[in-house]
Amino acid sequence: MNSNNGMPFKKRTNPLESPQATQPAPTPAPTPKVNDGSRLKYTATMDKALHRRLKVAAAMTGIQISTYIEEAVEARLNKEGR
Repeated sequence: MNSNNGMPFKKRTNPLESPQATQPAPTPAPTPKVNDGSRLKYTATMDKALHRRLKVAAAMTGIQISTYIEEAVEARLNKEGR
């Protein structure tokens, strides 16, 4: 028998693998968001042109659309004193 851990077959080498190739560092898995019950899911419909403006504004500030909407609603409620 060969010295392949008791296996009768020889392990093939990968012809595309370079001998100096290093394995890339594994990226850590994103931590899942925990739903603690303090947030509610909602659905909204709006005019297409308004939605397009919303998408552009959220992208320009670098935040998600839902975050942009949440901040806008909070600002409006604070402005009205509610």
